[in-house]
Amino acid sequence: TPVLAKLLGRPTPNKLLNVLNGHSETPTIIWNADMRAELLDFVSARLDAVRNTGHGDAPAALGFRYKTLHNELVLAGIYVRVFIKHPNTPLDDAFSLAVALVAFVD
Repeated sequence: TPVLAKLLGRPTPNKLLNVLNGHSETPTIIWNADMRAELLDFVSARLDAVRNTGHGDAPAALGFRYKTLHNELVLAGIYVRVFIKHPNTPLDDAFSLAVALVAFVD
């Protein structure tokens, strides 16, 4: 997810590791054991392919999507279902969410 990808750039991995090893459902992060297993399966299959062929499969990597997130409505980086459950969650860019909501409804 984009928020987890941003955590990769931090000098210390503590927050990223805490999220990846746990369960999180916030308006900006959804992460659970099913997603962790799905990612591990995907990466393992890609590594096996590289070992066997010597080539990576960039299109497969670019097209990877979590099944857990398949039906989630995401606007401006916010999981709308979760935000509705927790509407008082502070957002970094509430204006972008408002614009995206208006565009979605329109």
